Amino acid sequence: MKGKLTRPVLAALVIVGALAVAGGIAYATVPDSSGLIHACYHVNPQGSVDGSGTLRVIDPSSTSKDGSACKKDEKALDFNQTGPTGPTGPTGPTGPTGPSGSSHAYSDSNLNALTATAPGSNTITKLTLPAGNYVVWATGTVVKTGLLGSSTVGSQNDVKCSLNDPDGNAIIASQAEAQFDDGDAVPYVLVDTMSLSSDGTITVSCTTLDGSIVSEVDFNTLVATAVDAIN
Repeated sequence: MKGKLTRPVLAALVIVGALAVAGGIAYATVPDSSGLIHACYHVNPQGSVDGSGTLRVIDPSSTSKDGSACKKDEKALDFNQTGPTGPTGPTGPTGPTGPSGSSHAYSDSNLNALTATAPGSNTITKLTLPAGNYVVWATGTVVKTGLLGSSTVGSQNDVKCSLNDPDGNAIIASQAEAQFDDGDAVPYVLVDTMSLSSDGTITVSCTTLDGSIVSEVDFNTLVATAVDAIN
């Protein structure tokens, strides 16, 4: 006598089959591990693409026959998820040269000795620089001092200090009045930019403009820093 499947057993087999199919779908991969996408496109009896343009994706690892292979009226078509690398484009124009990231500073000072300035120009500090662009600043102080045996009362000594280019032309000037008999100092400050087309020497010179009493310029410093450009 042949046995019959009871309804509970039959239901259990249906569930197991459904889980097996579901398991196969869960592990299906599109694209595959190599990044390849497998597909099929519909053709006419002559093997040419027909007007329907039907295209479907398949998975060779699928447990479903229709989902794993092309049909008789289809042809296989594989393509990559990521396309091939394109040709290298043309080289772009060369960009402008960036800053060198470094600078060079030059300095001169007259700190220890007092420099007397009688009427007429006196060179206080100087720097010989190579051709280039510079930020330049000079500082110092002006003090009134009496000549030996003379009185400073009532004297006014205006002192003018100038920053000069290699041709002796004043680029910028500062004027201070040395008016204090007790030796108090009046500062002068010179700050400017300078472009030299060739090597040359820049100077700071000071002169007493009026009065019969000699003045002093003390603690003088001249600094030039090379820069890439002056805008």
